[in-house]
Amino acid sequence: MLVLLWSPVLQKVGCQAPCTLEDVVTLSDFNLTRFLGKWNEVQWIAPAFEDQASMWTDYYHEYNSDDYGQVTGYYSGKSPSTGQCFINGVMLLPTNNPGKLFLYQIGSKSMIDYWVLNTDYTSYAIVYSCVARTNNTCDTARSWLWGRMTSLPEQVKENAKTVFQNLCMNLTLLYSTTFSTNPCASGSPGPLGAVQSLDINVDCSSGVCRLQHNHNVTLSVTFQPQKDITEAKSLLFGIIANTLKVPGPFPGMPINACQNIVGGCPVTAGTTRTYISTVFIKPSYPKIRLVVQWELRDQADQKVFCFAVPVEIAA
Repeated sequence: MLVLLWSPVLQKVGCQAPCTLEDVVTLSDFNLTRFLGKWNEVQWIAPAFEDQASMWTDYYHEYNSDDYGQVTGYYSGKSPSTGQCFINGVMLLPTNNPGKLFLYQIGSKSMIDYWVLNTDYTSYAIVYSCVARTNNTCDTARSWLWGRMTSLPEQVKENAKTVFQNLCMNLTLLYSTTFSTNPCASGSPGPLGAVQSLDINVDCSSGVCRLQHNHNVTLSVTFQPQKDITEAKSLLFGIIANTLKVPGPFPGMPINACQNIVGGCPVTAGTTRTYISTVFIKPSYPKIRLVVQWELRDQADQKVFCFAVPVEIAA
């Protein structure tokens, strides 16, 4: 039996444009652990008109908690032009506000709001994202109706429409996702699949790795490359408040990453090797919270592996 429990956002009657972000009420008792798992995109509202012939099909997200308590996962679907499955890594980053998350997309190195308006955790979830804003007014938004299954009862869809409409969203941009009888299989994203284990010598138990001034941070990655490596380089990207910062090289990081691979280069495809890097956290580094994306690239500038870690620099 499906029980419909709707948040206070549904109690708002009508729409007074422009909507402000205070109008968006998230789930006050949101439980991230219960939210984990696979969510199929049943319906979604696009920021602008979309040609249905160019829309992804069989689209879903899947989230899991890793050994550090960080929520990683991926999104997958089929390209309409090729009919082939694609897969890309993501992270869900919680904030101090219940239900208000960030969705970090590892491939595009972008981060968006990911606000859970309502969910019963077992069948449906309604999620909102402000794509562009002016001060506290959302100019362009995107929303999703997710389902544990690929379809939902009509009453759930109608209630979701009411949520979207009360948030001043254009229902003419509401689309339904097509699912085939041959969907994409679950699995980990390509470049991330090279990582077999990751160890950081700092406290990451809260889901955010805490870095302290005047201390070394040592990172150890056991990986298995899919292609031969003759040359390697490391890249760091820092994302602060949804803004992509220009990548390194990070101060103190050698340009030749073969120095960081135990046994050096070359590395034969399919063999297991370990990458070790140590970074000193200088006192001059600002106290800040950000997402760090770390990449190892080969001689063709192709990713060998990449991962993202939320960190906080503290005194």
